Amino acid sequence: MTMDRENPPTPGPNKGRIVFFCRPGVWGLAPWPRIRIDGTPVGRPLAGSYFYRDIDPGRHDATISTDAGRNVVFEIAAGEIRYIEVSAGGGGLLRRLRLDETDAAEGRAALAELAYAEERRP
Repeated sequence: MTMDRENPPTPGPNKGRIVFFCRPGVWGLAPWPRIRIDGTPVGRPLAGSYFYRDIDPGRHDATISTDAGRNVVFEIAAGEIRYIEVSAGGGGLLRRLRLDETDAAEGRAALAELAYAEERRP
């Protein structure tokens, strides 16, 4: 599936959109952990791709199952789009995925080089 990156669909009515993206070369061939929002699995990252979920406005907590202590807490409003990058930290065999919120300009620029991965469901 492809998506028009210049004119992506807007969030659903009374929803905000959270976009998770992962640049190429992150994590290699290891199993992909789940990303959760407020404890509910929403997808698995894949290097070189992105996916999004439309969620209710309000305060939310995004986590990745490789490190329970690394989360992103964010507020989102109806119609708003927020971006979270999935990246790897550490070295050698102890690399762990982490989540970092980015600003909208950086998030949109990153998506231009990535594939849309809707099929990567929880």
